[in-house]
Amino acid sequence: MNAEAGETQGRQKAGTPVLQTGMKMLAAIDMLSKSEDGTTVSVFAERMGWARAAAHQYLQTAVAAGWAFQDESAIYHLSLHVAELATKVNPAKELRPVLLPVMQEAVAELGAPVSFAVMEQSSPVIVERVEPVRAKFIRRGYEARVSPRSSASGQVLLGFSDDVYRAVAREAEVLDDSVYERVRRQGYAIVHSEWLGDLITAVAVPIMKGGACVGALSVITEQGILPDDTLITTMQRAAKRINNDLAA
Repeated sequence: MNAEAGETQGRQKAGTPVLQTGMKMLAAIDMLSKSEDGTTVSVFAERMGWARAAAHQYLQTAVAAGWAFQDESAIYHLSLHVAELATKVNPAKELRPVLLPVMQEAVAELGAPVSFAVMEQSSPVIVERVEPVRAKFIRRGYEARVSPRSSASGQVLLGFSDDVYRAVAREAEVLDDSVYERVRRQGYAIVHSEWLGDLITAVAVPIMKGGACVGALSVITEQGILPDDTLITTMQRAAKRINNDLAA
């Protein structure tokens, strides 16, 4: 068997051979992303289950390609190139086929708008929204960008991602840690507030993929139209369906 044939054995997708070195290179980048303070060759090799020489070769390849760098202590870190690429990614496009059917069902059940928000730089942005045909509550306006502090979506996005929390905290005031701890513990954020003269309730839940929070699913309605427990239960059920589909 020649080298090229060996490279393409293993995992297949739609009948097309997959390059195993490519898979391993991407796995290396993925592992680097999970090493918050960087990694040494030895630690990296142990985590990947690779020989030290192979680990060193892949790390050096990542550096040569601009995906990683080595600091003065010979620790490997992801480079800014990864962050630049991340700003160009809209999770909703990939997730839309999974999100929309569930969002539409939640809207039909609650009679209120349901949104999906992601982080853009240091603030949450609504990138997908489904409106009811006959709304029990209609917002007199719609802002795509919402507050990372006072919105339910913002509290979920900060509460379920340490990286997002740190990024926002560097630029703006954040809520007390106990707020985010409570959000993580209960699995949702609920906010009662006033908006343009209306008393509203918003509930947001995390959407998870690969162990990371990729967005927040939320509903907003006039206070008292529906019990809080109904809003929470419906949104948690919707998130569970989406998360299970994404995991599959």
